[in-house]
Amino acid sequence: MKPKRIAMLLEDSDYGRDAGKIFESVVKAKGAEIVTTEYFKLGETDFYAQLSKIKDANPDAIFAVGSITEYALILKQAHEIGLWKQFVGLGGIASDEFLEMAKDDACLLYTSPSPRDLSTSRMPSSA
Repeated sequence: MKPKRIAMLLEDSDYGRDAGKIFESVVKAKGAEIVTTEYFKLGETDFYAQLSKIKDANPDAIFAVGSITEYALILKQAHEIGLWKQFVGLGGIASDEFLEMAKDDACLLYTSPSPRDLSTSRMPSSA
């Protein structure tokens, strides 16, 4: 997969904003573009509004940052509204605990262990 159009769904925290900035710089360096960025408050459980905006932007992939509980809900709600895109995330979503929560909604998921790993990402170039 060589995504050209990427959306971001980020927790509204220093961690979420910083991860988004790093990811965006990698995306641009690879010749892709960020088509929309949506934020949510920590502990939020309803992501339908943000996901609907992302769906309307028609990205090839979605980079999301949040807790494993939030991420599991994001995937579930995305699939409920017919948003079946490649999701990319960090850290805890590679855990057994997350996979148990997300179940089948964890399909189409790529993980990176930390935001720093994004700067050495193996994301394919657009060439």
